Amino acid sequence: MRLFHILLLFGILFRCMGQSDPELTFSVRQFGMEEGLIHRRVLQAVQDEEGFIWLATPAGVQRFDGYSFTNYTTEDGLTTNAVSMIWPDPDGLLWVVSMADFSEGHISAIDILDPRTGKILPYAKHFGNAPPVPLEELVDKAIALNDGSLLLAGQARLVIYHSAAKGSTVIKTSTDHLLRPLVMTQGGVVWCVRTEPMDDFSQLVKVQPTGRVTPVDDRDFRLGDFGVVDGCDLRSGERSFYFLAEQQHVATHEFRITPEGEFERMGEALRPGDLFKGTGTVYRDLGEGRVLVGPKIHELSGRSAPRNGKVLLDLAKVDPKLSVDLNSTLVDRAGNIWLCSNFGLWQLTIRRNAFHRWLQRTDTATGLGRTTRAMQVIGDTLYVNTDEDGWWGVDTRSGNIRRKDDGHWAMRCAMAPDGHGGLFANCSFRLMHWRNGRLVVPMFTTERMVHSIFPMGDERLLLGTNVGLAWADTSLTRYVPFTDAEQGKAANAMVFAFHRDRAGTIWAGTTRGLCELDVDGTVRAIWSQEDSTHYLPGDDFQHIYEDPHGIFWLSTGTSGLIRWDRSTGDVRSITMRDGLPSNGIYAVYPDQRGRFWMPTDYGIVRYDTLTGQVFTYTVADGITDNEFNCTSHTQGPDGRLYFGGMNGVTAFHPDDLVDQHYGSPLVIAHAEQLDGGTGELMDRTAEITRTRTITMRPSDRFFTLRMALLSYEKPGNVLYGWRIDGVDNDWNNQRDPELRLVSLPYGSHLLHIRAKGGSGEWNEQELALTINVIRPWYLRWWAVVLFATAIIGGVYLLFRIRLARLRAVMAMRDRIALDLHDEVGSTLSSVALFSTALRNTNRTHSEKESNMLDRIAENSAQAMESMNDIVWSVNTRYEKLSDVKDRMLAYAGPLAETCAWELEIHVEEGLQDLRLSMNERKNLYLVFKEAVNNAAKHSRCDRVRVQVRKQGQGLELIIGDNGAGVSGEAQGRNELGGNGLRSMKERAEAIGGSLLVEQAEQGGTVITLRFTPHRE
Repeated sequence: MRLFHILLLFGILFRCMGQSDPELTFSVRQFGMEEGLIHRRVLQAVQDEEGFIWLATPAGVQRFDGYSFTNYTTEDGLTTNAVSMIWPDPDGLLWVVSMADFSEGHISAIDILDPRTGKILPYAKHFGNAPPVPLEELVDKAIALNDGSLLLAGQARLVIYHSAAKGSTVIKTSTDHLLRPLVMTQGGVVWCVRTEPMDDFSQLVKVQPTGRVTPVDDRDFRLGDFGVVDGCDLRSGERSFYFLAEQQHVATHEFRITPEGEFERMGEALRPGDLFKGTGTVYRDLGEGRVLVGPKIHELSGRSAPRNGKVLLDLAKVDPKLSVDLNSTLVDRAGNIWLCSNFGLWQLTIRRNAFHRWLQRTDTATGLGRTTRAMQVIGDTLYVNTDEDGWWGVDTRSGNIRRKDDGHWAMRCAMAPDGHGGLFANCSFRLMHWRNGRLVVPMFTTERMVHSIFPMGDERLLLGTNVGLAWADTSLTRYVPFTDAEQGKAANAMVFAFHRDRAGTIWAGTTRGLCELDVDGTVRAIWSQEDSTHYLPGDDFQHIYEDPHGIFWLSTGTSGLIRWDRSTGDVRSITMRDGLPSNGIYAVYPDQRGRFWMPTDYGIVRYDTLTGQVFTYTVADGITDNEFNCTSHTQGPDGRLYFGGMNGVTAFHPDDLVDQHYGSPLVIAHAEQLDGGTGELMDRTAEITRTRTITMRPSDRFFTLRMALLSYEKPGNVLYGWRIDGVDNDWNNQRDPELRLVSLPYGSHLLHIRAKGGSGEWNEQELALTINVIRPWYLRWWAVVLFATAIIGGVYLLFRIRLARLRAVMAMRDRIALDLHDEVGSTLSSVALFSTALRNTNRTHSEKESNMLDRIAENSAQAMESMNDIVWSVNTRYEKLSDVKDRMLAYAGPLAETCAWELEIHVEEGLQDLRLSMNERKNLYLVFKEAVNNAAKHSRCDRVRVQVRKQGQGLELIIGDNGAGVSGEAQGRNELGGNGLRSMKERAEAIGGSLLVEQAEQGGTVITLRFTPHRE
């Protein structure tokens, strides 16, 4: 965005040096094609309801928001780019008017532009069959009335268009001539120009609300280029209507129409050529006794003609282009004056200067100003010393200035009241006591330059010099510098300020730190950034202010403003990072509104202690100079402030600078979005303005907002603040009016936007926009539910499939077990029966046959037993540990009876329903069976105890007896009888466990199987 070129910032200075009345300040800015104009000729400017400025040019319509121009041409829907004027209507729409080329007073085309949406419709399409006035009858003049209605003129009638909803009021006139409205005065009387085709002169007439037409004067008028005469509604009574015309057979004069309907010829006759120069055909009553006449602003005096009034400003001297071809003017709601010319657009701002400028040197050939030093108010007189131009006294009531010396009392850096209407002051290396226009005692020579004086009663003065502290008596007969031991590192410092706090402690501001003195003046501490014990974030202390809460506010030459709460130790620096124009602050003075006023190295700063807002006044606002000086400041008993600098004194009262400004609207000037689907930038301005909602879809990369505070004054000084609820903890401030939104969290957020304009205060209006950041479809709740359902369904389906397979396996195991039991079991039983039957026959068997029959019977019995174990282990009905216990009892019970054992099998409570896998059940049972068999064969015991218990995450099977025990030799051979220890260890390993065989302490054997169950 291009910054606008400031061509002129100045005040009216044609007054004597001592005049006290506030002056006027003018600021002028030019906008040309380099700044964004679509055409160098600007024919008209209007302001819409929101506050935007709209321009009519030969190349289309432009909207200006204070920063940039937005173009509307035939590509956007205009009938033609040759736009002559723009009429705002009561519905907030803009009538874009194009003139007929060869038909005076008639219109060739009108387009209706909605400034809120940018939508453009032709006149006929917008109104359909019921236009207020048919297009072919409309004339080229319309008046925007005070109530927002639009006064139009057609064939033999005037029409007041109220709105689309309320319709129009038609005033049928008593003439068929072409009437071009000029003004409306009290009683609804419309003043018009009645023209005849091809006639140079026209008649000025009045149209009554009844339609009756009466001439204003017997003679006709020639108004020159009538197109530049802006009509208006005078009924508010604040301004008059001026125009320049040649009256037939008389001369060229200035004329005035008053709100009451008086018509007056003003002043002396002018040259006829003035009517066609382009300099006098544009008039604008600016109010407050000022009238714009072409490029000049005149001050009215009584009922004198505008051109006879004093010239306050001649814009032609700013730029000769403004001397001719001025087309029309606009005074916007903020009071800015817009001048439309053939060489661009000009903005003129007039402000009354609340600052008084004294001792300002404006006519020097060298360009150097009058540098001021110490100053003090005694009564109604401000005493001011300068570097090279002596000592002055200024009457604070009238502004009259008088020299107080012969010009030789220069370099006076310090002044202090003596309490009796006089002053103590220094003059170079001398001290003086002055009262009632004369020296009380002769000047006293010192060794050092004195920068500050602090009376310590009626007898002593505490002095701050260019090399530390010193004492002097009030009689100016004795001068005693502090020793190095008495003042420490302050011995080589310049001392600019003293302050006595509420406890009586004296503080001295120096270039080496802030000195803390006892009540008798002895330095007891120096606070600076070099001392960790007595730390302050600065060294060069220029001035000290203690507020009603006891908080120190310290102005420094290099570290900005320091706030020091001594009760809590809290220290905070306010610097350029917080908005100060410079870190060189020479003083701090309060006003009645909780604000501080500070002279700095760049302007006068107003600082609000509550909000932290900073506003800087510069020469553009009417102060004498942007650079101020140390010790050159004071405050009068009435609260008036006096700041001296490089060119005179700026005097003002803070109450005179209370902001009384137009509440400029804060708007969204432009909004665009990078559409992720198309990859194009989409204009969303109308949508955002209407809905106050921003929608960001997953594919949208970013959203850009351009904000605008429509103040049109100091746009570069506008500060914008924005904050998103739930995202930002504090306001984000920026000078750039463009805000880009990207990578926001999903969900709905509220965006707050505010602005601080040229007044230095945050605008009361705040924009609130809803931002909806839409989640991708796969992150929305229904997608998450769908995904979760699909996952759960998939897991459930896999579970069902797995379960079905397991059930099939279990069913197959049950069938195998049943088949083994039925088929193999019956076969083995038959073998056993047959062998037994054979043995029991009467036939005598040989020994060999008997042994074989015994082996057949024994093997078939063992096979049946093993088969029963296998059938039991694969049967899914026996999965619980309680089933294993029952199996153990079934096997060991008969054995215990045969061997006369005491058998105990115990399963720990809570483990009865524990399910084991087939492999675990089989090997657990077979280890038990092997151990019991070994006990029966080898231990010679009478008691066997079996215990199953939980051990950590696993199980323990403990089988103990009280028999002979196991020998070391047997353990070494890994056998306990039968399959022995090796078989049991293999079974333990098969289920991921371990086996331990131990000799019991009181005899017997203990076999422990440990494993962790893994349910299939």
